[in-house]
Amino acid sequence: MQELGKEDGLVFDFGGGEVAKILHAHRVLQYLQDKYSPEHARAALSSLYEQYFSQRKHSSSQPTLITACCSAALSQQEAEELVNDEDKFGGRRKRRSRNKR
Repeated sequence: MQELGKEDGLVFDFGGGEVAKILHAHRVLQYLQDKYSPEHARAALSSLYEQYFSQRKHSSSQPTLITACCSAALSQQEAEELVNDEDKFGGRRKRRSRNKR
C-alpha cells in the first residue's frame, strides 16, 4: 500500500494510528454535504484521510474534525460550532434511541 501511495505522492503511515468510532466524522461529513455541497464534504474527507493515514491523528477527535472542516472552507468558528454541536444530524438523538432498546 505504501508503494502504491508513493506513486501518487501519498505517504501512508500505518505505524500506530488509533482506531476509533467514527460517528462524529460521519455526522460532520453528512452535514457539510447537505448544508454546503458534496465538494465541501469531499474536501473534509480528504483532510480526514490525510490526517489519519499520514499523520496518525485520531479520526474523530475535535481538533481533527475542526481541521477537516476548515479544509472545507468553513471558518474556525463555524468549524468549532459544528464539531461541538452533537445535535446536528442526530448525534444525541441516535444515542438516545440506542439506550431505549
